[in-house]
Amino acid sequence: MILVTNNITSIRNQWPLSNNELYQYCLEKYGSDLAVMQTKHFETQEVKDNFGRILLKKGLIVDENFKFTYSKDDNTIETVNPAKSVSRYTYEQRINEDKRKIRVLKPGLLSAFITDFRNIMKYDKSSSFINKSLISSYNPRESGV
Repeated sequence: MILVTNNITSIRNQWPLSNNELYQYCLEKYGSDLAVMQTKHFETQEVKDNFGRILLKKGLIVDENFKFTYSKDDNTIETVNPAKSVSRYTYEQRINEDKRKIRVLKPGLLSAFITDFRNIMKYDKSSSFINKSLISSYNPRESGV
C-alpha cells in the first residue's frame, strides 16, 4: 500500500538510502572520496533588501562567477556574488532526502483502497488464466526470449 500510494515502482532506486548506503552509492558512482566531494554545480544564495523582500531566490543553478546587481534603497548600486558550490555528495544527499517524503494513506480510506485494489487486480479469462488472482507467465531467462 505504501509503495502504491507513493508511486514507487522500484524499491531499489526510489526508496531512501541510509547514510552509509548513500556514501557507498556515491563511491561506486563517482569512483573515489575526492571525486565524491568535487563541485557538481553552483547555486545562488538568497539575496534580500533592507525590508526583507527577496530579490534573488536561493537554489538557482548558475556559473561560478555569477554576479547579481541591484539597486539599494539609498539609490546606490550593489553587486554581489551569491554563487556557492554544491558538491556531488550534497547533490545526491538532497535527492535522497526528497525520497524520505513518504505519503501515508489515512486509516479511514484503507478499506476502500483495498477493495478498489482487489477489483483492479483481478485477471480476466484468457489463455494464461488460472484463477481470479493468478495467471501463468513465462520466465524469459529460461525460455531465452
